[in-house]
Amino acid sequence: MLKHKLLRHHNLLFGFALGIVLAQTACQSQPTSTPTAPLAPTAQLLPTMAASHVPMGETVTYDQFPPNSGVHWPQWVNAGLYAETVRPELYIHNLEHGYHVVLFDCTTHECPENLRTELQTWYQSLPKTANFDYAKVVVSPAERLPTLLVALGWGQQLNLTTLDIEALTAFYPVAGKIAPESVAP
Repeated sequence: MLKHKLLRHHNLLFGFALGIVLAQTACQSQPTSTPTAPLAPTAQLLPTMAASHVPMGETVTYDQFPPNSGVHWPQWVNAGLYAETVRPELYIHNLEHGYHVVLFDCTTHECPENLRTELQTWYQSLPKTANFDYAKVVVSPAERLPTLLVALGWGQQLNLTTLDIEALTAFYPVAGKIAPESVAP
């Protein structure tokens, strides 16, 4: 009985969070006036893979790249900007906990000279989460991305061909809303 109530409560929360994401997407794609610049691209809602842990160090093969859900290591990385690539097996645990992960690819795509500085400034400007004293964001270089930047939330992906601070900022508060364990650190 209790399990049924918890499942129903979880389903209601998921439906509510999905409704918020869809409503924001609809608002972004239906401007009330003609914008002076193109609208920021909207995030895609993608199918999620089951979340479970595999032993640390085990390589996982994902059905999509970059992955936005799935099996992962039982450890996560601290919030912040990384100089070295954060492995998906780590950052997926962050996504499961409601983080926003921003990947950038300077090997396949031409990067602005100040990309890292701009991302660091953006990260430092973000509001801290209500329950924690930091912004739940991981920024990491990556390779083989479809666009220069890819922002991820659990089951969500935002592809950006240029550094679009407004789009990243708009994605930040909704990215973690549907994560299975968004109240965890």
